[in-house]
Formats: sequence, structure tokens, C-alpha cells
Amino acid sequence: MRLFSMYRWVRQHYQFQLRGRRFLEAPWSGGLVLLFSVAVAMLLANLPWTAEYYQRVLNIDIALVVRGPGSLIDWMFPRGLTLQTFVNDGLMVVFFFLIGLEIKREIVIGQLSSVRKAILPVLAALGGMVVPALIYFSFNAGTVAAPGWGIPTATDIAFAIGILSIFSDRVPISLKIFLTALAVADDLGAILVIALFYGEEVNLLLLAIAILILIGIYFLNKVGETRIMFYLVPAFVVWALFYYSGIHSTLSGVVIAMFIPMKPRYSKEYFA
Repeated sequence: MRLFSMYRWVRQHYQFQLRGRRFLEAPWSGGLVLLFSVAVAMLLANLPWTAEYYQRVLNIDIALVVRGPGSLIDWMFPRGLTLQTFVNDGLMVVFFFLIGLEIKREIVIGQLSSVRKAILPVLAALGGMVVPALIYFSFNAGTVAAPGWGIPTATDIAFAIGILSIFSDRVPISLKIFLTALAVADDLGAILVIALFYGEEVNLLLLAIAILILIGIYFLNKVGETRIMFYLVPAFVVWALFYYSGIHSTLSGVVIAMFIPMKPRYSKEYFA
């Protein structure tokens, strides 16, 4: 009896893992998880009995603190980092790094690789940035909300691709390619808007150090270096320099992505 119950437990556990694997491999799973997470976050942020606790969680301080005896050592990194800023300036850097890789791929071999291919999605992205910004500014001109014109300029690429993935094969491939190219061009424009209009006072010394590191990464790419550690460690340093220099740190993810080698370390023949 005990052996039979153990077998049943193992079988159920295996079936649960199998269903989870099938769900994660489904093309629509990412979009479904995204929409579910947004719905939960909106409820937590707006329901009267959860809104206050939700804001308290977002404002939790996150930092690595090192203190020695007699206050000889008092070091904290990064300063002023809360859970919300960790998402906005930390996790979003990873997201923009992936977007940067997509931008580079599209520029090199994709829908943005030539003027003829890029002109339609770029013009569509430009219209999708300028028109919402003008509409927003026309309603909020002269108010304290006027500087927020940059908010509606960005097309959320995660939502766009996520919603398309839910429909799977019902959406034509050409529409997916066009929307992806449009979203990539729009995100590139939105990143420039953030860097130019929403950055704080720039610390030129830290920015110069970050540029020197980026030049070093560029030469590593040129000499054919493909080991990830030679890009990962400088990427973290560049993020920290951007974070404290006054430039929006998400821009560091896109910049680093531009220097990542497109060629694999091993050819298909060698790997086989």
C-alpha cells in the first residue's frame, strides 16, 4: 500500500512537471503570464485595503551595507535603492539589454538593415511617439503634469509581442515582423527621449569613465573575444557609472548590447 501511494505521488509529480514544461514551451505562455501579472499589480495598487501595503513593499530599501568597528568602514551600495527603483533601474536594464540585442540584430540582418526596409516601421514609430505626446501636451499644457509628455511616447514592446503571442498562428507572420520592427524603432526613440529629457544633472567624470570602459569593450569585440565574463563584469560597472552619473541607467543595457558579438563562439560544425 505504501509502495503504491509513493508510485502515485511520483506519477502525479512527474505529470505536474510535464504540464508545467508544456506551458512554458507554449508560444502564448509569456503573454498570458504578462497579462496576469499586470492584472494582479493593478489590483494590489488600487484596492483600498492593499494599496498602502503595496506602496510600503515598493519602498523597501535594498542595499549592500558594509560597516566596520568604530565606524572605520561605512560603505553602502547602491545608495537610495528601493524595491521600486531596483525594478526600474535594475531589472529593466536586463529587459532593455534584450531589446538592445533585438535592435542590433534588426539593424545588422533584420527589418532595419537598410533604408528601404526600415523606412515604414521607423515612420510608423515616429508617428506613434509624436502624436500621443502632442495629444498629452495639448491637454496638460501649463499644468504640473506637462513634463510627463514623454510617458505616452513609448510603445510597450513586451505587451505588443505578448498579445501577439497569445493569438499564435492566427496572426500573419508579416504583421509580427512589422510590429516587432516598429516596436524596436519606437523603443530606440523612447530610450533617446529618456536620456535627453529625463536624465538628472550629468556627472561628466563618471560618464567619461563609462565611455572609456565601453571603448575597451568595443576593442574586445573587434579582436574576436567571445567569453561572456569579459562583457558581463564591465557591463555591471557601466551600469553603476550610469546609475550615479545622472543618465537613466536603462540606457546602459542598450549600449552594452550594441557591443555584444553576434557571431557565436563555436561554429555549428565545430559544435557538432
